[in-house]
Amino acid sequence: METEEESAAEETTTPPEINPHQSLFDNHISSSLTANVSYMTATYSFYLPDPEYLIDLEGLLGYCSEKVRLGHTCLYCQRMFTSYEGCMKHMRDKQHCKILYERGVDQEEFDVFYDFEEANQSFLGGGAAAAANTSNANIASNETIDEEEDGEWEDVDEDDDDDVEMEQDNEEEDDDDMYAAYQEEIASHGFDITPLGELIFPDG
Repeated sequence: METEEESAAEETTTPPEINPHQSLFDNHISSSLTANVSYMTATYSFYLPDPEYLIDLEGLLGYCSEKVRLGHTCLYCQRMFTSYEGCMKHMRDKQHCKILYERGVDQEEFDVFYDFEEANQSFLGGGAAAAANTSNANIASNETIDEEEDGEWEDVDEDDDDDVEMEQDNEEEDDDDMYAAYQEEIASHGFDITPLGELIFPDG
């Protein structure tokens, strides 16, 4: 016949049931997964990290329950205890009713329950789009500068050069005609002009 001591020892060695509907911080059992999260949030201020990327709520709650009830490990400070009751009491007393979720400590444990692929693609796509927009803006700016510089310079064709040369030749011819007329006028009064433009009187 089984004694009371043997019965107590059997109960102690029997592993606790892992139920995702059961609170991580006491023995309350909710009707659904979301109801369980709502209960823990209202009672212990528990919250799920990155809920928008969570794809396996049942798996995450089940894993946390195993960590507490089988591993006797605090979800926040990672301290281990001799029993899950002692672990839950510690979390309630120290306000450790939360997941640390820190890279290099425990975050990698929860990666399997999340899907960040869409977020990563959005981030990388946004970075590429920003880089492309910046590049396009730089190209447009350079084109604008080139157009402005092109507008500042006017092309001079050969016809314009010919017109300028003809005007200069006409001016020189007018000067020669004026000098010849001047010489004739001086000569009519009996004067003469040296090649250097000096006036020579009749008496020398």
